[in-house]
Amino acid sequence: MNILEAIILGITQGLTEFLPVSSSGHLVLAQNIFGLEGNHLFFDTMLHFASLTAVVIVLKDDIWDLIKNPFSKKMLILIIASLPAVVAALLFEDFFKAAFSGKFLSVSFLITGIILIVAEQLAKRIKNKRDLLTIKDGLAMGFAQVLALLPGVSRAGMTLSGGLASGLNRVAAAKFSFLMSVVIILGSSGYEALKLIGNPIKIEIVPLIVGMIFAAISGYFAIRLLLDIVAKKKLYGFSIYVFILAALVFVDQAWTHIIF
Repeated sequence: MNILEAIILGITQGLTEFLPVSSSGHLVLAQNIFGLEGNHLFFDTMLHFASLTAVVIVLKDDIWDLIKNPFSKKMLILIIASLPAVVAALLFEDFFKAAFSGKFLSVSFLITGIILIVAEQLAKRIKNKRDLLTIKDGLAMGFAQVLALLPGVSRAGMTLSGGLASGLNRVAAAKFSFLMSVVIILGSSGYEALKLIGNPIKIEIVPLIVGMIFAAISGYFAIRLLLDIVAKKKLYGFSIYVFILAALVFVDQAWTHIIF
């Protein structure tokens, strides 16, 4: 991996991590376009870790409040919301790792688009939206996050959809989705780092650092953009985008084989 590829991958990760379009799916797509071979799961995980910088900056008050009140109801809901994805990732680790080959990518993008539309339709039927989280909201967003373990299924899209369908208002659902990303990304980053003990891999330090820097910067702008979009607009535009991606990936995998 050269520096330019690392920059592009970093920007791709940062911009798509917090938008409902799937950062992991875009990374798989970009790596196949560049023809990068081998297992890039550690590199991808570190880009996700770097994007947490953006969450900490934008939601510093919310995160500090959780740190000061570790036994609060909000912290309990955050833990509950994170458990389904953690359990599923550990139980089906080999399956989800195999999915990074991209063979499910078109279907995963399609799932993202459909669920975004369904969530918007369900949210329209709920008249009194809440800004206070309940355990039910946490469970809805937590089980929705399990789907996002598949590359191409957006974590932000699934958790946001779960919150909207559960009755949260749009900004509250988006902010809690960002907080959930802190837990899941810290967990996956720590897990991947622990696996290096006694089983080291070759790491290209300079491309890794450059990619992480650009992931953090672009992630900040993505969070600001999503909060603005969610507060004022619907998510249908993102659905159209991932539907187009799903169609292009399907055509390539089935017939043209330019990328896959």
